[in-house]
Amino acid sequence: MNISLFLQMAADACPDRPAVTHNGNNYTYGQLFNAAKHAAQIFEKTGCQYVSLLDESSPAVPIALMGAAMAGIPYVPLNYRLSKEQLLPLFERISPAYLITGKRDDNYDFEDWIVEESNDFLHKCLKAEHSDYFKDVDPNEVAVQLFTSGTTGTPKAALLRHEHLVSYILGSVEFMGAMEEEAALVSVPPYHIAGISAVMSNIYACRQVVQLPNFNASEWLKLCQDHSVTSAFLVPTMLTRIIEELNENQTLESLQSIAYGGGKM
Repeated sequence: MNISLFLQMAADACPDRPAVTHNGNNYTYGQLFNAAKHAAQIFEKTGCQYVSLLDESSPAVPIALMGAAMAGIPYVPLNYRLSKEQLLPLFERISPAYLITGKRDDNYDFEDWIVEESNDFLHKCLKAEHSDYFKDVDPNEVAVQLFTSGTTGTPKAALLRHEHLVSYILGSVEFMGAMEEEAALVSVPPYHIAGISAVMSNIYACRQVVQLPNFNASEWLKLCQDHSVTSAFLVPTMLTRIIEELNENQTLESLQSIAYGGGKM
């Protein structure tokens, strides 16, 4: 099995249900699925060996992840907070790649690489005509490659294979288990394992994801109220800042659960 099956199942079951909300724009599961199929075609045609994302959270994240999975190419999200000097050794380990990046001052011009801004990639994929793209992918292939922070030495690569990720999601998430009115607020960065897990688990549950690219306690509270968010994932420092920001005039009546990790409360 391939992790892109999660998106295919969601698109078949509820194509018109909102999948991602970003900067006030909604994207349905049907839109994401067709965009991911178009992305897979693009990746395959370029002959890249990796698909890498160097940017904040946006709808480009699930499209790139699922598109890479459909094409049988490892998806490698990188820490956009790293300097060019820190990134170059990582680039050498994933060459040649199709790099999807936000606007940055540093320039990446590598032989046999395709470098595209996230907004251009997103626009191109969302505007694509219907596609019937399909490729049989070995479940033992690497789906996601995550680099460690490298604080104690050279960053190590964690290889996450389709069969293991599929097994994890199937064992912990009920398909279409989310009610249509449920929404998850995701503020963890896309290069973190929690960000990868959030994409897959919410897609399989057919839950709407509200993206907050850069964590800000005030903006988090606003999005929570504006979109009647029912669940969220936070690290303890984020939760502390939210509590400090919360005032008596703000109510989070829709919020049912908060999952957290990364340290003690």
